[in-house]
Amino acid sequence: MKSLFAAIALTAVATSKLTDALIEKYSIEILNEGKPGTEPTVGDEVQMHYDGTLKDGTKFDSSYDRNQPLPVRIGRGQVIKCWDEVGVELNLQQKVKVICPSETAYGSRAIGPIPANSDLVFIIERVKWWNYCLSYLIESLLC
Repeated sequence: MKSLFAAIALTAVATSKLTDALIEKYSIEILNEGKPGTEPTVGDEVQMHYDGTLKDGTKFDSSYDRNQPLPVRIGRGQVIKCWDEVGVELNLQQKVKVICPSETAYGSRAIGPIPANSDLVFIIERVKWWNYCLSYLIESLLC
């Protein structure tokens, strides 16, 4: 199992900005690489799709089910710490499975169907990045 984790980590680092430390901290599994070199910077507005479950598999929320990605200024504390730390390193269209320890999620607070001190499992996919879309549009018009 450890060698599988190492192989996943090496693959992830080779194609995205996800570091070994981040991959280990959040047990990140790369589901889709996305477009390398399209990571946002702190404060960029991005849109992310997600499925959120408790560790026992109970789904508590899903933007996919609503067909409406979550807009967020990444790295600015608008989402839980786990999302801020991982989201700012994700390529456009990259999809990952992440385990957020309770201290990087909601901690000792119970939020709706999420019990206090819960580790959370998310499938997160970066679907839009306004700065990237704007620069692509400008480049297309000028070329």
